[in-house]
Amino acid sequence: GQGRAAPGHGSGRRMPIEQSVDIGVPIKEVYNQWTQFEDWPDFMHRLENVDQADDTTVSFQAKAWGITKRFEAEIIELCVRWYITYRLSYRDLVAMMAERGLAMSHTTILRWVIRYVPEFEKRWSRRARKVHSSWRVDETYISVRGKWHYLYRAVDKRGKTVDFLLRPDRGIAAAQAFFRKALATSLPRWPRKITLDGHAPSHQALRLLRRENPRWKYVLVRSCPYLNNIVEQDHRAIKRRCASMLGFKSFGNSAITLAGIELAHR
Repeated sequence: GQGRAAPGHGSGRRMPIEQSVDIGVPIKEVYNQWTQFEDWPDFMHRLENVDQADDTTVSFQAKAWGITKRFEAEIIELCVRWYITYRLSYRDLVAMMAERGLAMSHTTILRWVIRYVPEFEKRWSRRARKVHSSWRVDETYISVRGKWHYLYRAVDKRGKTVDFLLRPDRGIAAAQAFFRKALATSLPRWPRKITLDGHAPSHQALRLLRRENPRWKYVLVRSCPYLNNIVEQDHRAIKRRCASMLGFKSFGNSAITLAGIELAHR
């Protein structure tokens, strides 16, 4: 349950403090713990006054949290599906739900996306049809906390998504991790052909994988720009959806959100 705690010592998603009461809190606790709360951005909007009393303590005044609300499964599914499908921000969805008479925070919808996208993906995987054995592999750029990360993606010759993986770099280890993940998704069917661009680490990764499993030796690896056009064009749908987000704030959340976008794209 959502029990009440002493002022300034809330845990989890809520910090139940009284209206406009000064709270003295160690600065180390503020930065090491409270910034990890899912509702931290919303809490920052509720702050009225912050003052550093000394070198170790910060005092603040904050408005009281509202009562926790529960929503029907239909509303949760609708918000998650609209967010991963259409070019809507969390605040756009908050405004749209407000027109339906439902008041919620944008961080609530964020938690729904992080919580339920993996479940949607798991259920989809149980019924998904097998992809073709000819893969087209490429990577594209995604901004996470202001830095470029790399989204490895593979589609088959018909344009159906094989798999994807977000990595902070595009070296040999990253390419190997992607190929292992894509193979695990496709088993027991192995790829017959893999078409790559000219990025050398991807080619090197496949050569090293032959030492792990001899069956990789029977996979034809080739570089052909016009054959890879299909995956490069397929990037556009993902990039178009991510453009309205103005970048992700954490690697973990971005990986889950991209999984939802990929799922909706299928």
